[in-house]
Amino acid sequence: MMREAESHADEDKKRREEIEARNRADQAAYGAESFLKESGDKLPAADREAIESARVALKTAIDANDQTAMNKALEDLTQAQHKAAAALYQQASASGGPEGGPTGPGNTPPSDGGHGGPSGDVIDAEVVDDKQ
Repeated sequence: MMREAESHADEDKKRREEIEARNRADQAAYGAESFLKESGDKLPAADREAIESARVALKTAIDANDQTAMNKALEDLTQAQHKAAAALYQQASASGGPEGGPTGPGNTPPSDGGHGGPSGDVIDAEVVDDKQ
């Protein structure tokens, strides 16, 4: 039984790699679809079309189970999404923040570090159980 498992180890490894590549491609296609739903109206038409065409090409490669085409389409989709994300970032920076508010690079609101004090100072305390 061990010899049989060892003889099929290479086949199993290849199959596992194929499945992992297909899963990555499926996740990327779903992520692109979500990205377009969330931010598509904020993107220039050229960026939106580039992402959509790369997503369709990736889905076609997945359906055909073509590893080479999947890898190429995945790379094209990643590049299109990066370009679109950079455009969104530039828009957000120009408008003063992700929602057009006063926050942005170098203009973040003050943080109290999660300690709740108005000055952000840490208050040291000890819990004492009086019932002992």
